[in-house]
Order: sequence, then structure tokens, then C-alpha cells
Amino acid sequence: MTKSRVYLLDSNVLIALATPEHSLNLRAAMWFSQGHRFATCPISQGALFRFHIRAGVSATAESARLLLEQISALPRHEFWPDDASYLDLPTRGINGHRQVTDAYLALLAAKHGGVLATMDRALAATQQGVLLLDEAS
Repeated sequence: MTKSRVYLLDSNVLIALATPEHSLNLRAAMWFSQGHRFATCPISQGALFRFHIRAGVSATAESARLLLEQISALPRHEFWPDDASYLDLPTRGINGHRQVTDAYLALLAAKHGGVLATMDRALAATQQGVLLLDEAS
């Protein structure tokens, strides 16, 4: 039996999925409804936690943590630790500080045999092992 591909959700995909009023929620939800296995990591989990507190979506840190627990409890979910080294980071596509985390997430996904799922066209164009969730996904 072949193990199905696992997609590491970047922060924007995870936030869009977990936030019904997000402008990209429908696009992320359509892709997610296809039943893909997915992973989160400390970077994406931290971004979701911060977003929900900052945006006033969750009234408290506790409610943001509970949301993260619900997502993590889904049967298709895997947690991947930040166990890749920045020394292994390919510099291709990194033109400034904003691309460092994106490149790291692509590296982390590759290390775990997965693919990074994003809605960021520039990221998908500059990094290998990245799936762009566009309108057709």
C-alpha cells in the first residue's frame, strides 16, 4: 500500500482554513475537502495562534489553543517538528528577509517527504516542492 502524500500547510493556508471569514477561506476549504493528508509545524501553528489573538477571532489565548487542538486532532493531521537546519536552506529564490521562512518551510516539507501547500504565487514560482492552491485546485 502506497502512503499518500502529506502537504505541509503554510501559515496563510492554515489561517484561511481555520477562519471562515478569511478572504481565501473558500479556496483553501475546496482544496482541503479533497481529503488530503496535511501537516503543521511550530511555525504555522504559531502563526495561526498569533493571528487568532491579534485579529480578535479568539477572545483569549486559551481559545486559540483549543482551535489548534481541534485541528491537530483531525485524523489526516501530522505534526512535523522544526528539525531542518538553516544550513541546508537553498538560497535560490531568497531575495530578502520575507522569503527566508517560506524557503525553510519548503525545505522542512521536503525533509519529511511532503510538499508545501501555499496560496503564494511567488513562493510557488521560486521554491521546489511547492503546490500552489489556485482557483483551479
